[in-house]
Amino acid sequence: MNICRSRSADGAGLRRVPLSTCIAALFTVAFSLLVIACGSDSPSSPTSTTLKVSSISPATGSTTGGNAVTITGSGFAADATVMIGGVAATNVVVSGPTSITAVTGVRSAAGAAEVTVTSGGKTASLSNGFTFIAPSGTNRPPVISGFRSVGSRSNQPSGFADIDETIQVIATVTDSETPNSGLTYEWSAPGILTPSGTTLTWKIPTSFSTGTPTTVNVGLKVTETFTENGVTHQQSTTGAFPVRVHDSQKEVMDAGEDFLVLFSDSTKTTDQVKQLMALPIAYNQTGMRAAPQASGRVSRRPYAHRTATDDRHGWRRTIRSARYMNVRRCGQRRRAQSPRHRPK
Repeated sequence: MNICRSRSADGAGLRRVPLSTCIAALFTVAFSLLVIACGSDSPSSPTSTTLKVSSISPATGSTTGGNAVTITGSGFAADATVMIGGVAATNVVVSGPTSITAVTGVRSAAGAAEVTVTSGGKTASLSNGFTFIAPSGTNRPPVISGFRSVGSRSNQPSGFADIDETIQVIATVTDSETPNSGLTYEWSAPGILTPSGTTLTWKIPTSFSTGTPTTVNVGLKVTETFTENGVTHQQSTTGAFPVRVHDSQKEVMDAGEDFLVLFSDSTKTTDQVKQLMALPIAYNQTGMRAAPQASGRVSRRPYAHRTATDDRHGWRRTIRSARYMNVRRCGQRRRAQSPRHRPK
């Protein structure tokens, strides 16, 4: 039968009730016990995913930045970002839901600062959790007093290079408190860089989007790290060295073309050809020389094309021979062909 028994209202005995009523009563009791065991789901109740910043260690650092810190709290996720004193921290790594490591940024003002963590669209802060301390100024930054380059050719001037050439760029660096071996060097330039302290071995690219000749700035950042009153500070100096990069083979061929065009022009006298071809002898500080061509273009040629150190494909000998010998030998023939030199 679909009935069950329950005690009567006066407690005197049992009475029969429908089975469905008994099942409903049992379900109600079981649900109530489940709610009590799990607790309330009210938004005001604390949970393990609540975003919170509890502490930061160490609690002091330099205004120059670069200090590694560990932030503890709760609710940290992989997308967490950190601000300390309104400056974004770098190298942020979420070690887990309760720990973050980061590196402080550079801040202009010293004093107490707020630590803020943003994660999952939420933000939590620790007021005055970190204190920035400025260096006293007695420690002076490094000094870059100069640069020079050493090319792959003998007698190659500093600041001159060829495409696809490997050269060395050497910086002169001094620091009154820290030896050069204790400084950090960061070189920057296009191509393949092999830095070694104050010396950079640089493999120059085979081409540049701007064409050649072009000026390429080789950058250097020198950083000194020092400790003052228990706080680690760092200070940096930057410098740049301009290198004039050429495509020497193409420029030598252009120089040969210049001569042939001028030499075959019967309207120009021997002296005019000499003067036009002699103009490139004047070089500027960038290792460049320029002379007008017969076509109206400007020819730029590096130093190596007039020295014995660059003799690729015999072009130097050809141009030098044509310039200093052929013009002299053929001068009378050209003067005889020119109307201005014909006998009257």
